[in-house]
Amino acid sequence: MCRDVRFRTLALIAVEVAPKFQVFKRGKAMATVSNSPSILIVEDEPLIRQVTADWLQQAGFRVFEARSGEDAIWFLGHDEKVDVLFTDLRLGGASDGWDVAEAFREKYPALAVVYCSGYLTKPPRIVDGGLFLTKPYFCEEIVGACRKLTHVRCSSA
Repeated sequence: MCRDVRFRTLALIAVEVAPKFQVFKRGKAMATVSNSPSILIVEDEPLIRQVTADWLQQAGFRVFEARSGEDAIWFLGHDEKVDVLFTDLRLGGASDGWDVAEAFREKYPALAVVYCSGYLTKPPRIVDGGLFLTKPYFCEEIVGACRKLTHVRCSSA
């Protein structure tokens, strides 16, 4: 699964129409793995977000995508279940990945968090039970980290 990386276009469905914020879920993933663990990917680089979402969806996870910290925090106010927060640390906008993780952990204290960055300017503020991945990362690292944090073996889609 991870070695055969292909770029493809998938239809994205907006969770809710809002004038400023957008969080997407992948339509195919919702139909095929609705009982699987869900992951919210927070990444401001569209290509990185799309490839990461593809890898995780192919591994059997339900995938939601947020393009900014503000979008992710907006998503927090909705009732979608998220098992893992996968966030870049350096996001465009007022909220960075640290802020997003802290907001999610305030509401969901046991939430698993995977942080990623290719460049750190400050010491890490990783929440208990969180993991850190350095960019560039590989499919096996991401899928392995998310499986470890959810303690679930997802089947390949």
